[in-house]
Amino acid sequence: MFEEKFGIKMPEDMKELYHYKNGSQWFYLLFPNDKYNRDFNCRLLSLEEIEEQKEYFQNKDVLCTEVYSNKEDSSLLDEMEDSRVKPYLQNKKWFPFAEMSEGICLMMDFDPKDEGDYGQIICYIHDPDEIVYVAKTITEIVDDTILNITFDEE
Repeated sequence: MFEEKFGIKMPEDMKELYHYKNGSQWFYLLFPNDKYNRDFNCRLLSLEEIEEQKEYFQNKDVLCTEVYSNKEDSSLLDEMEDSRVKPYLQNKKWFPFAEMSEGICLMMDFDPKDEGDYGQIICYIHDPDEIVYVAKTITEIVDDTILNITFDEE
C-alpha cells in the first residue's frame, strides 16, 4: 500500500527491515557514517511518520542552485557534487526514513543520477543545508551501525 501510494518500489532489504521494525520511536537504532566520516545517530521512522513527513518535507523539487546562487555558496555546491545524487536540496522522490533531532535525516533516493542506485541512502543535513551520499543500501547502514557500536578489543 505504501509503495502504491507514492509510486515507488522499496528495495527488498528495506522491506525486510520494516517487516521486523516499523519505526523505533526515540530509540536510536542506526549509526551510519557519511563520506566525511561524520557519525549520525538516527531513529527509524515508522511508515506512518514517513507519510506525515512527506506532506511538508521533500514534497517538491528544489535544485541546489535555486538556494545557493552566490559566490560564497559555490564551495558548498562543489562539496555536494556527487555522481550518484542529483543536485537537489528537496526532491519528491526522496523519502526520509530516519532522523536525528538536529535537523539531520536519512532518506531513500528513488531518483538517483545515472551512477547512483535506485533506493540508495542519502542524508539531508540542516544549516547549512546539504545532501550527502551515505550508502548503496540499508544493509550497508546496518553493517556500518554494527561496526560503529562494536568495541575494538585490541
